[in-house]
Amino acid sequence: PIVILGSLACRKVPKNLLQNLMIPIFTTVAAKGFINEYKNNSAGIYTGVGLELTPEIEILKHTDLVIGIGLCAKEVLSVKKFSCSSINLESIYTKGIEGFKFNARISIDNFNQVFNLISDKNWGLDILSKSLLKLNKYLEKDFLPGYVFKILNELFVKQPRVVFDTGYFCTIAEHAWKSKDENLCLISSNGRYMGTSIPMSIGASLANPSVPVIAFIGDGGIGMYVSEIKIAIDNNLPILFILLSDGGFGSIRTRALKDGLTQKPLIINSSTWLNIFKAFGINGEKCDSVNSLQLAIKNWKKNYNPLFIEINFSPSKYQKMVNGIR
Repeated sequence: PIVILGSLACRKVPKNLLQNLMIPIFTTVAAKGFINEYKNNSAGIYTGVGLELTPEIEILKHTDLVIGIGLCAKEVLSVKKFSCSSINLESIYTKGIEGFKFNARISIDNFNQVFNLISDKNWGLDILSKSLLKLNKYLEKDFLPGYVFKILNELFVKQPRVVFDTGYFCTIAEHAWKSKDENLCLISSNGRYMGTSIPMSIGASLANPSVPVIAFIGDGGIGMYVSEIKIAIDNNLPILFILLSDGGFGSIRTRALKDGLTQKPLIINSSTWLNIFKAFGINGEKCDSVNSLQLAIKNWKKNYNPLFIEINFSPSKYQKMVNGIR
């Protein structure tokens, strides 16, 4: 069996019980981090549209039972029947739930009984380990967002709060960023609201300034609410704004390439924002290598003042990095 957790689990289920299960546990993006993703039973995220490199494809080939806990249509990208038997624990009816065609849907109040039935199971962790190894090897093969997330994961003993805007880098982050707690990972998720990471990161930092925040932004989202960074300066918030740039609108450009349309409106002649952030009073650095990024992060950790980092990637490699994932 495997477990897929929706955000309901964050509110209704004892985390410590699930952390110790010896079977693969997925979460939706909305519940990312509820299961410590450094644990060997964490299978990462389930989206319903994962391709051959994702654990959801590999694990679902072999499992005989899917146990959803708060799994609902609004937290996945595709609602479909599983290839094996499936049940779901719910608190209320949610729109679209019928699409999963669960064999049984029962109240979340029955969690303890269900947990007791799977608490002694030991299955699938070897398959999961091999699948994650394959995925991580792919994500870290070039200096692209996946490798950037790996570096940042390694540089922090006490994990910062991360906020991801929408874009291809967010698709990669859903798999590459290892979150230890659901409150330390904020994502635009299915809303896909471009530009959301700047105001979200500022709000999160104002609410809890003791936790450093890293906001990841793409070329499309950075201009939406850039004026809000003045709040970060006025309050000296511990926020690191990181622009992950391919010099255009990557995920939109894919469609233009596929349909043979003009790419002119989707390519930015000058994608740098260093001078703009400097005008607001935030120091900025351009990091185009592992060493320069590591040095910039280590310097930021000395005082945690607002900082802007700009990272440029190969447009062609950036386009291909989600192949096999989504």
